[in-house]
Amino acid sequence: MVKRKSAEREQEILTATLRVLRNYGVSATSTAKIAAEANCSKETIYNWFGDREGLFAALIRAQSRTFLDVMERVVARGQTIREKLDLYSGALLDMLTGEANSLVVQLIIGQYYQHHHQIQTAMSERDQRIIALGIDLLIEARAQGLLNFDDAEEVFSTFYGLVMGGRQIVTISGFDQARPSGEEIRNIAEIAVNRLLLIYRSVKVEQ
Repeated sequence: MVKRKSAEREQEILTATLRVLRNYGVSATSTAKIAAEANCSKETIYNWFGDREGLFAALIRAQSRTFLDVMERVVARGQTIREKLDLYSGALLDMLTGEANSLVVQLIIGQYYQHHHQIQTAMSERDQRIIALGIDLLIEARAQGLLNFDDAEEVFSTFYGLVMGGRQIVTISGFDQARPSGEEIRNIAEIAVNRLLLIYRSVKVEQ
């Protein structure tokens, strides 16, 4: 008999899924291993999540909610728009180079990226929320005269590149040295914001 779904038990299964992914990698992660780790039946997993890809999509959504809730709380601590930009870029770098994010991102590369709509949709929802928060900050910075631009999405793309560089790709590949320390994250975030302000202030001066 399948147990009634509860938020607590669902989280336990998702946490077990993350452990199995960490230990075995994406290709070797099976519902049988997850069920054993979570002390539940495969039937429970299929009834609650649909299939393995549905379980992976649920994991991505759960991780995304956690990451983004933290990011929004961190950004809200800023007293000025400059502080908010620094905090946003630091939280973004911390989130995207973390182990949990690296594991879930692996779910959409290779064969998963091409064939599993649920996983792509879960990642797209997360990215849209990240971008929306970033663009809101950029528009606020423009309103306060810190930046000058016409296309907010273009500026966000520049900002993202300044913050991340190639770090996310290296981290996903499993190289631990790509994970910055807390102090390094703060330094990288500050430098990224300085460069963003320089780039878009320069445009204003040239005009």
